Formats: sequence, structure tokens, C-alpha cells
Amino acid sequence: MLIAKLVNYSIIFMFVIERLIELSVNQFNKKIMISKYAAKIKFPKEALQMRIFHTLWFVSLLAETYISGKMLTGFWFYFCVSVLILAQALRWYAIYTLGSNWSVDIYQMKAHPIIESGPYAYIRHPNYRKSVSKLLKIILVTIQSQNSKPMFFSSAYIGS
Repeated sequence: MLIAKLVNYSIIFMFVIERLIELSVNQFNKKIMISKYAAKIKFPKEALQMRIFHTLWFVSLLAETYISGKMLTGFWFYFCVSVLILAQALRWYAIYTLGSNWSVDIYQMKAHPIIESGPYAYIRHPNYRKSVSKLLKIILVTIQSQNSKPMFFSSAYIGS
């Protein structure tokens, strides 16, 4: 059980660190968008709610791991981790393609370019699709076991 908890904590902290990197990229891009496109946050209350949601989601994953310590094993563990890594790679490709136009917030901008290269040539909003996929895979990887019911909000997406 200790090994399962350590694996879960490692996966969760890896994504916490990644989220912190995303927020620093967001701050860097925010300055560029404001100066270059006179950008203004369109939904500031919703942006705050999303930050609170993400924070509580990670806290609930940590609590769930601390209390149960169980996780998927075998094929399903490796399958979910593989899809999670692929989703993250595609997400960062989308972020890279957007460059300084990427942000975690929704901005109203004047005369900004429409990006139609990279994954945006094939999928309208690849970043959102990869984010949803990431959330689901982290839940599946860190869930207590295949037969147990979810304990907290983090697992509520996949039902009981």
C-alpha cells in the first residue's frame, strides 16, 4: 500500500508542478497580450472559480490517496498513464502552437491572429479536449480500485 501511495503522490505532484509552470507561462503571455492586443479578461469571476476548482481538485486527489492508498494496476494503469502522457504531449503542442496567445484565462482582444496551424488545423479547440482527457486519466490512475466507489469530488466524474 505504501508503494501505491508513493506512485499516486508522484503522479499528482508531477501535475501540480506542471500546473504551476502553466500559470507562469500564463503570466508571461498575459503581459504580451495586454501590451500587443489591449487584452482584457472577459470572465474574471469564472477565471477565479476555475482556479479554485483546480486547487480543490488536486487537494481532493491528495486526500483520496492519503485515505485509501489504492490505485489501478496492471493493464488499466499502464493504459491510463499512456493516454495521459499522450494527452499532455498534445496539449503542450497546442500551447506551443498558440505561443504568446495562449492563456488559462479567456481574453477579449483587438485584432489578434487566428491560429490555424499545428493541431488547430485539425481540431477547433485541442487544448480544451486535452485538458478534459487529462482530468479523466488522472482520476482513473489514482482511483482507489476498479470495484470501489469514489470517495471525494475528484472521482465524481466517473460515477459510482
